Amino acid sequence: MSLTNSPGTDKTISAGSENVLSDYLERETLARQLKKSVRTLERWEQLRIGPPITRLGKDPYYRISSVRAWLQSREKSPRKR
Repeated sequence: MSLTNSPGTDKTISAGSENVLSDYLERETLARQLKKSVRTLERWEQLRIGPPITRLGKDPYYRISSVRAWLQSREKSPRKR
């Protein structure tokens, strides 16, 4: 699975040619990459069990490195029988 930001999103803030949100994903993009619904990510946020969120106003953004760390923290070893 590749966690990448979709280029050319409507909510870009740029300084020169560098997009300051290039290390962040929008909720819809993350939901698509995790094969979860946007509603699931909203519920995870309310339950405080999902990846960390950065908000700009009402808009949630997910730092790619934080999402990767969150995924790694959920990793479990297989049970021995």
